[in-house]
Amino acid sequence: MIRSLASITCAVGFWLSIGGHAALAKPKVALTQIEGDATGDIRDAVAEAIEGKELSLIGSREVNRAVDKLGDLADLTEKDFKKLASELEADAIVAGKLDKVGSAKTLRFRLFVHKKMAKGFTMSFKDAKSEKFRTLLHDKLLDKIGVTAPDGAGDDDDARAAKKAKAKAGDDEDDPVASKKDKKDKKLAKKSKGDAKAGDAKAGDDEDEARPAKKSKAKAGDDEDARPAKVAKGDSKGDSKGDDDARPAKKAKVADADDDARPRKKAADDDAPPAKGEDDARPARGGDDADPPRKTRKKVAAADDGDEVEGGVVATADPPRRGANRVAIRLDVGASLLQRSLKFNSNIANKPKNVAISPVPGVRIEAEVFPLALSSPQGALAGLGAAVAYDKTLRENLTTTNPTTNMSFTVPVKQSSYSVGVRYRLAFGKTETSPTLTVGVGYGKRLFSTDMSKLDAAAKADVRRDTPETDYTIIDPGLSFRLPVTRMIAFTLGGRGLLVTSAGPIQKPESYGRARVYGVDGLAAVDVVIGSRFALRFAGEFHQIGFTFLGGGQLSNGLDGNLMTKEVGGLADRSIGGAATLAVMY
Repeated sequence: MIRSLASITCAVGFWLSIGGHAALAKPKVALTQIEGDATGDIRDAVAEAIEGKELSLIGSREVNRAVDKLGDLADLTEKDFKKLASELEADAIVAGKLDKVGSAKTLRFRLFVHKKMAKGFTMSFKDAKSEKFRTLLHDKLLDKIGVTAPDGAGDDDDARAAKKAKAKAGDDEDDPVASKKDKKDKKLAKKSKGDAKAGDAKAGDDEDEARPAKKSKAKAGDDEDARPAKVAKGDSKGDSKGDDDARPAKKAKVADADDDARPRKKAADDDAPPAKGEDDARPARGGDDADPPRKTRKKVAAADDGDEVEGGVVATADPPRRGANRVAIRLDVGASLLQRSLKFNSNIANKPKNVAISPVPGVRIEAEVFPLALSSPQGALAGLGAAVAYDKTLRENLTTTNPTTNMSFTVPVKQSSYSVGVRYRLAFGKTETSPTLTVGVGYGKRLFSTDMSKLDAAAKADVRRDTPETDYTIIDPGLSFRLPVTRMIAFTLGGRGLLVTSAGPIQKPESYGRARVYGVDGLAAVDVVIGSRFALRFAGEFHQIGFTFLGGGQLSNGLDGNLMTKEVGGLADRSIGGAATLAVMY
């Protein structure tokens, strides 16, 4: 028998130790990246607020890897949060977004707690390093996750009050009460102690008992309330029907068969409403029989810089976030550089000269618009959009020499180009580091013209021969591939075919005449994303348009004086350059 009892005792102790160890396990919380927090300082402040004795924070690298598998944070559904919580073995997931209006900042939180979505809340602040900000955020998260703060933490004094007032339960638990009137009631209780011992009052079924709030021992009926009242000398000697016995004691033990034990926050006038069908044990003020129900108030704490930090429960229906790879609108403005060369295919002595024009600076403007990405960046039609580009050289001159008179002339040159077209952007993934492929087609013009109004006839003939005017009309189908290395750095490679439907003055009979014209266009660029709205782009570009002359032009067939033979077979019009632009994205 003794051995059996010992075995049972050991088993019970073993299971109690396991249960105690499990009870000590802290809930695991996963904190994702804060949207709009480019530096990561806000996330660090939130992480410091979460980490503590009550909660355990999962590592950021582990969380980021798990989130990248699911897609963009702004687009995660409840099902995605369930997968994330399962993979990380997290009890709660906290996702935040930072909004800035001037110097004020607002954090909007989405919460997934215990396998379901919970209501989010917002925090307005100026200084995330403020101790009061962190304390309030810590307490709010504990409340949302359902973790009780330890003694001395938070705004609640009920835990400490509960330790001081030990209550014995009947069918239900008693209500340990802590209020600002305790000190006054304690003094009154001492004054009435001598009188309370002199007389006993028998309790009725429906009447209240008058006794001190804390240091009293009383027995109540099934439906009676226990609340402190001011005691006057001599009051306890009188007997009345339904009155209970008022006997103060050092450590109050209140036996109430029907009252619930509910911890309450420290408040001067506001009390929790009683349970249904029962009276609540609560302190009375000025002899009143019942206190008004407590109103829920928003937590407000003053930050170190004097501004308010607020925490309240709000609906978190934030608009979806668009990364730099899926922006709805992008506008690039900056400078360009262009160096052009003309190389002729000819084997006669009087052939055109190969010309290399010095690099010329210009202005570059580009824009892309994907209207449907404004509302749904992940939708199938979100990649459908339009694009426009314009480039113009600032100032350019050619120098030519009259071979007869040896006089030099300066020839002003104009170069410009534009293109408009449609695009379709396909993203391979849902994160900000997902690669994208953009296909499209555009219509455009490229102009190269010279001002020969101040030249004599011989100089004009040399300019027309060596640097003929062009006005290309182009249809340019193409594609580009963007590969983000990180959220801030991405490389782009692109190419287009140039279908030239018209080359302008160079194809006239007095110039080189009819020709087959074709071309290619190449691009290599690097994007540096700054925050969530800006980016720098550095691009290198290559353009080449080739001519195969079919004969019939004075300059292709008549340079040797014989129009029946072709002296110039072709031309390579090549441009190499680049651009540096600042992009504004939305």
